[in-house]
This record gives sequence, structure tokens and C-alpha cells, in this order.
Amino acid sequence: MKLFTCQDTAHKGEAIKGFCLNLGCQESRPEFCQQCGCDSKKHLNCKKDLKEFGEIQSFITKFNQSIHELTNQLNQSFTQVKIKYQEYLKYMEDMKISIVKISECLSQKDYKQMENSLQVIKEWHQYINNQKEFIKEDFISSQLASMKKFIQAMEFDKEQQQFSDIHYDYENSLQQGIQLLNQQKWQEANEKITQYIKLSAKQQTLATLFQIIKKIEMNQLGQAIIMRNQAEKINNNFYRDLLDYSNEELMKTPNNMVMLIAQSYALCELKQFKQAIEQCEKVLIQESQHLHALNRKSVALQNLSEHLDAIQCIDVALQKNPEYSVGYFRKGYSLWQQGKNQDAIFIFDKAMQIDPSYASTYNYKGNALNDLKQYNEAIVCYDKAIQIYPNDEVAYFKKGNALSDLKQYNEAIVCYDKAIQLDPNDASFYNNKGNALSDLKQYNEAIVCYDKAIQLDPNDEVNYFNKGNALNNLKQYNEAIVCYDKAIQFNKNYSVAHFSKGYALHNLKQYDEAIVCYNNAIKIDPNYTSAYFNKGTTLHNFKQYKEAIVCYSNAIELDPSDASVYTHKGNALSDLKQYNEAIVCYDKAIQLDPNDEVAYFKKGNALSDLKQYNIAIVFYDKAIQLDPNDEVAYYKKGSALNDLKQYKEAIFCYDKAIQLNPNCQVAYFNKGNTLQDLQQYNESIACYDKAIEIDPNQAEFYLQKGKVLHDLKNYKDALECYDKGIKLDSSQTLIYNYKGRTLHNLKSYNEAIFYYNNAIKLDRNYAMAYNNKGRALHDLKQYNEAIISYDEAIKKDPSLAIAFNNKGRALHDLQKYNDSLQCYDTAIQIDQNFAIAYNNKGRALYNLKQYTDAIVCYDKAIQIDPNFTIAYNNKGKALHNLKQYKDAIACYDKAIQIDPNFTIAYNNKGQKYLIQLGNALSNLNQNNDAIDCFNKAININPNDTTNYFQKGLKYLIVQGQFLTNIKNYTQAIENYEQAILNCKSYQNQFQQLIIDLKTKK
Repeated sequence: MKLFTCQDTAHKGEAIKGFCLNLGCQESRPEFCQQCGCDSKKHLNCKKDLKEFGEIQSFITKFNQSIHELTNQLNQSFTQVKIKYQEYLKYMEDMKISIVKISECLSQKDYKQMENSLQVIKEWHQYINNQKEFIKEDFISSQLASMKKFIQAMEFDKEQQQFSDIHYDYENSLQQGIQLLNQQKWQEANEKITQYIKLSAKQQTLATLFQIIKKIEMNQLGQAIIMRNQAEKINNNFYRDLLDYSNEELMKTPNNMVMLIAQSYALCELKQFKQAIEQCEKVLIQESQHLHALNRKSVALQNLSEHLDAIQCIDVALQKNPEYSVGYFRKGYSLWQQGKNQDAIFIFDKAMQIDPSYASTYNYKGNALNDLKQYNEAIVCYDKAIQIYPNDEVAYFKKGNALSDLKQYNEAIVCYDKAIQLDPNDASFYNNKGNALSDLKQYNEAIVCYDKAIQLDPNDEVNYFNKGNALNNLKQYNEAIVCYDKAIQFNKNYSVAHFSKGYALHNLKQYDEAIVCYNNAIKIDPNYTSAYFNKGTTLHNFKQYKEAIVCYSNAIELDPSDASVYTHKGNALSDLKQYNEAIVCYDKAIQLDPNDEVAYFKKGNALSDLKQYNIAIVFYDKAIQLDPNDEVAYYKKGSALNDLKQYKEAIFCYDKAIQLNPNCQVAYFNKGNTLQDLQQYNESIACYDKAIEIDPNQAEFYLQKGKVLHDLKNYKDALECYDKGIKLDSSQTLIYNYKGRTLHNLKSYNEAIFYYNNAIKLDRNYAMAYNNKGRALHDLKQYNEAIISYDEAIKKDPSLAIAFNNKGRALHDLQKYNDSLQCYDTAIQIDQNFAIAYNNKGRALYNLKQYTDAIVCYDKAIQIDPNFTIAYNNKGKALHNLKQYKDAIACYDKAIQIDPNFTIAYNNKGQKYLIQLGNALSNLNQNNDAIDCFNKAININPNDTTNYFQKGLKYLIVQGQFLTNIKNYTQAIENYEQAILNCKSYQNQFQQLIIDLKTKK
């Protein structure tokens, strides 16, 4: 005898004690030793079914007794069946005789005789017209109904008999195993017992199918599905076994309707839907209204998405049996798939009335309600499904989806976890749990779920796509793109994956690649509104505004109700400086969504750009009303107030923005600009420094700080700021221009021109850079070259008044006074409040000796700018030439009053005293006043040679005219000597004067 021992590695060689007799045992071997039986990890759910050989012998004895008892019962049943058969047969023969007699009465018109059989006729009529609702006294209907049940039972028994071969093999394996046990041939017995268990599972599951068919026909669909699920768990090859078995039977009897239907089940589950339909058609050829064939054909059609045909099929079944619950379920399902949710709900309700125990009906009604966004009502249905079948993982899953749609994400996750607990191998449960976690912004936890979904179903593109979205939200764009590529690999027509990949590339500033992805999405789905919209935003960022507008227009054409698209189109139009058209778009956005804070804000910006600051403020206020925490709206409102020169109100807005967001660098920056306009330069610099502290990488912050330092004449620090700005953004044209301006003020004209040229190189249309370059050339006395630059500035911007003014100055210095006047007039025509242009026009007229006309221009300049010192000084000079000396001195005094350090006015005033002295020889006091003026000019600017020359010249004139009164030659000589030290260009003149004075001395 061969020793039967345990094969487990941990205790190999141990004697086998018995077998596990559980049909669903998951262990690879049914035998067990002592240690196997005690091991907590083995036979987890079937410890009670571990039977030692002695117990098995006892069981076999009992089983044998049961067989004998069943045999006796069968013999008794056969006798009873035979008696019942004979009883029914006699009744049918009597019924035939009655029918013949009544027919004869009818043909002979012996109606009186028929009256004796009236009760029988009534019962026949009741049976023919209303078989289902017969009364207890209706003997005929009762008998016929009993007969039908008897025949159906016999038919089902006939179906069961088709398993006789399997049953025989099953019993044979068991008996052989028992014999081997009695012979203590353990290994051989193990093989037979294993064969018995497999055959047992196969027989049980195949038999279950016919019970399922019976349950469905009896409107017990819920119970049928539970039985099917159990059969699938017992036998992993259930449908393959069913297909093989039905093939064998159909080889014997090709028209066996039960086997054809059984085969349709197997073919459907194996996704061979057309073949399943063919098997159902074979049944319907034999019986055109065969309910189960119609049912299974509709299932196959539904799987092929041929829902109209499926409904037609089911309608035939329902016409035959209006109480066929599975028919209503199937019809409701097809209506739901067609999007006819209300109709589907009505039909599902009918199915529930007939069979309230079928959980799937509640599930699918819930789906229809969910599609109608009636999420709470859907949840009621899912809860009912769970109540009927607590292990319905799909119901938990669908309930989780409805809760997610209600944004109750934590509750949804509880449902997903329950679904996962019931079925840990369904990838979609993990995927949707990941979605709920993503909605809670728990992206890392979501990714864990998506990874599990991918592990379970590595070919499902949705899992990769959703993981990509989570990575996108974590700003891990490159990793997200890898996931989107994987999704696209599995589904090249996955338009939303192309779209989301484009979004990730956009965020990486890879705009060209992003546009390719959006184009792919649009190619797959030409009605993909979001793809047009995002393509528009990418083109917008690329500064391709016109192309962006085309995309926004396409999106609007597809969905004219999306307010945000109008807002973005307005933004693109604003960038094209088409502000009025932009406002039309913002108004449309506001019309569609009156609470769209962004649309009000953007309209305010467009109005600001149109210099309609007061109206802009109204819209900023509306944006703030909708979102009181929007610091951007506050600082933009501040900018509008600043442009209205309402500086205090502007600063209030900036401070409010800073209060809302202490790290709002733009608010500090704008506040700095306003303080700069208030000439509060130190406070302005403090704001710029704060903005730089928050964000040290903004070139514009350094530019503005540099401009303030320039205004403080702190040119060295200003240049350092400009250099930092250029380092951060070498494409910033303004910084080059302003650095050139500072170098200009340091009289580094050639260096200034270098930076103006850099600005022009970056922006060929930068008119102010051409203008400033002209100024530097002007100061180098390269007047003709300066005029070329001014002309270029005018060409780029014909409304640039200062360029016309400066061109006029260059022509003036070339003594082309009439030409210069034309330039000044154009500048004034462009800007009627251009005080400098009026002053310069006065200078040209002065040089043309048109003093009166010059004074008119000076007066206009003074009217525009009452503190315009140079205009007062120049007016004084014109009055001087008109010999209106007192009025001239009054103008100089006004200039000195405005600017006590204005040396030119002191010099000119001194000259006028000198002229007056020549006309009034006795007025020696005015001589002293002239000297005082020259002394003040020298004190203000000791290095200005003109002051010394004027003072020395004054003594020279006095000495020549009033030799007898003025003898202060020594002082005059000292003044000329001081002038020589500071002004080499007048050295020869001063030397000659000194020689003349020394000769006089």
C-alpha cells in the first residue's frame, strides 16, 4: 500500500487525516494532515468541513441510507404520478365527450338541452378570456391550471434529465473514491475525490442555470440573479462549461430549445453576441413568442447597442405576457441607454410592481434619476437595492457616484470603500474613489487609488487619464504628460486626454506643443468647445491675439451660453487695443452671468484704457461688491483714481489691497507710483523696496525705483536699479530707455545713445526712444542727426507732441526759426496745454525779433503753468527788448520768487539794471542793485562762468561810462581772473579786459 502523506513544504511527510468536503474550498489540495487542520491560514472558511476518514465513513453510511430512502420515495412518487396521469387523462376524455354533445346541440339548435351544460360553458369562457383570474368555484380552470403545472414540472424534469451523464460521472467518481478510502489507497483516493469535487461544482452550476430560467419565467428575477452570482463563484469556468455542454447536447438534438437558450447565455457572457442571437432565432423559428428566447435575444441586442431592436423584441414578449417582469426591466434598460430617462423610470416602476425583489431594477432606476440630476432620489433607489441585496457592490458604487455629484465626497468615499470591500478587484471602484479624493484636493491619496486601478486594469485609459489630472493639480506637469501619453497609447481617439496634455504643456510654457494637442482634440471632436477655448488661451499667451479671437469665436458658436469665453475674447480684444469691442464682450458675459466678478473687473480695465476712469471705477466697485476680498480689484481701482489725480483715495485702495493680501507686491508697486506722482519720493522708494522684497524678480519694480532715484538726482543708484532690471529681463525696452535718460543727465550722451539704440532694437516702433536719442544727439550739437531721430519718432507716433517740440528746438539751434515755428504749432495743436511748446515758440519769435508775439506765447505758457520760471525769464527778455525795463525786472523777480536759485534770472535782472543805469546817470543805487544780482548768481552757482563775466562786464561798462564815479578797477580785475579759472572758452576776452583795466589803473 502506498503511503499517503502531506505535500505541504512546512510539514511534508505528515500522515493525511482526511479530506475537506467543502465545494467552494480554495486550497489546492483537499487532503489535510494534523498541522494543516490546525493552521489558521488554511481552510479559512471551511474548518467545519474538514472530515477525518472515520467521519467520512460515517457520512457515507448515512448517504447510503438516504439513497435507499430516496429510492423508496421515488417509487411512491412514480405510483402517485401514474395515478395523477390516469386521473387527468380520464378528465380530458370526459371533457371531449361534453364538447361533442354541446356541439351537436348547437348544430341541431337544441338550445334547451344546452341549458343543462351552461355552467360548463361559462367556465370555458372564463378560462379562454381570463386565465389568470379564475374563481375558486371554477372547477375546469382549476383543473386545467393544475394540469399545466404538472406538464411544466415534467418538462423541467426532462431538462434536468439532460444532466444524467454528468450525474453518472459525478456519482461514479465519488463511489470510486470511497472504495479507495476503504482500501486505504490515499493518493488514488485523493485524485478521485478531487475529480468528484470538480464534477460536483460543474453539475451544480449547470443545474443552477435551469433553475435560473425557471425563476425568471416565474417573475423571480431577483432570486435568479442571486443564484447566477453563486454559480459564477462556485465555478470559474461556468459559461465555458455551459457552452461545451450545450454543444454536446445540440449535436444530439439540434432543435433542443432549452439547450439553444442555454447556449445563448454562454455566448453572451463570452461576448459572442451575434452568435447568441442566432441561437435565439432558432428557438423563435420553432415558437415565435417564446418568452425566454425573446428575453435573451434582447440581451444580446442590448450588448450590441441595438436598443430599438431590443425594445421591439421585448414588446413581443410583453404582448404575450403583460406581467413579464424581466421584459419590463430589459425595456427600461434600453430606454435608459437611449437617454429616455423619464420613460425608463416609468417602465422600471412597472418591473418593481411585479417583482420588487430585483435589486438591479432599483439600481438602473437610480441611474436614470442620476442622469436627470435627481441625485437624492437616485440615492433612495440605490439604498433600496442595498437593502434587498446587502452585498451589491454596484449599488454602493453608484450611490458613491451620486454622492460625488452632490459634492458629498467624504460620504461617497465611504460607499466606494464598501464596494471595494465587497469586490477588491474592480478597477472602477478605485478610480472613482480617486476622483472623490481629487475633488477633496487630496491628490497624493488619489494617485494611490489610480495606481491600484491601473494595477487591476492596466489597459484602461481612464485610470491613466485621471492619474494625469491629479499630477496636473500637483503641478507635476511632466509626470502628468507621461500619464496622458499612456492613455492616448491605449485610445488614440481619447480627445480629453489630448486636451489635458495640452493644458499641462501650456503650464510648462511649451505653447507650440500645447496647440498641437488642442488641434488633435478638435480633430477627434470638432465640437469640443473647451479645446477651442484652451487653444485660444494658449495663443493669447503667445500674443497671437487675432488667432486667439478666432478660437474664442469658435467656442462661442458651439456654446453661446458660456460667459467665461466672452470674457477671454474681450481680453484678447483689449490686448489688441480694441477696447470698445472688448467691452461688448464683457457686457455679453455679464448678461449671461450677472455675478461674473471677472467680467466687471475686466470691463473696468478696458474703460481705464479708454481713459474713462470714473466709469471704470463703477465697475471695479461692482467687482468688489461681488468679491470683497479681491485685492486686484482694489489696486486697479486705485490706479484709476491715480489717473484722476485723486491720490489719497488711490492710496486708500492700495492699502486695502495690502490689508487683504500683505504679500500683494503689485499694490505696493502701484502705491509707490502714486507717491511718486505726489513727489513723495522717499515714501515711494520704501514701497518699491517692499514690492521687491516680496518678489525680487520683477524688472518693472527696479525700473520704477530707478525713475524715482533719477528724479532725486541720485543717478548712480538709479543706474544700479536699471542694471538689475535688465539682468532680470533683457527684453524690457523701457529700462534701456530710462537708463539712457539717466546717462543723458550725467552728460554721458554717447552712452545714452547706446541704450536708446538697444530700446529701439527691441521695439522698432518705440517712438519715445527715437525722441530721446534725438535729444542726446541735440546735446552733442549734432542737430541734423537729431532731426532724423525726431522724424522717426513722429513717423512711429504722429501724436507725439514732444517730438515735434524737440525737432523745433533742433531747427531753432540751426537758426531755422520759421521751420521751428511750424513744429511748435503742430505740438500745440496736438496738446493745447503744452506749456514748453508755447515757451519755445516764444523763443523762436524772439529770435525773429517778433517780441510782442513772443510775449503772447510766454503768457500762454505761464497761464498753463504759473510756476514756469523760464517763461517768466524769457518774457522779461522780450520786454527788455521792447525797452519795458520795469516790466522786465518784474518778470525776473517773479522767476526768482518761484525759484530763488534761478541764476539766469539774477543775471538778466542785473543786465536790466545796467541798461537802466545807462539811461539815468544819476541813479547810482541801481548800479549797486545790479552788482547784488550778479553776486547772488555767483553764490548760487560758483562754477557758472557767465555770472563772473557779467559782473566783470558790468564794472567795465561802468568804468567806461562813469570814470569819475567808479574807480574799483582792482575788484573788476579779480572777477575776470576768477572767470578765467572756470571758463577757458572766454579766456582771451577776459585777458584783454584785464589788460585794458590794468592800463587804466
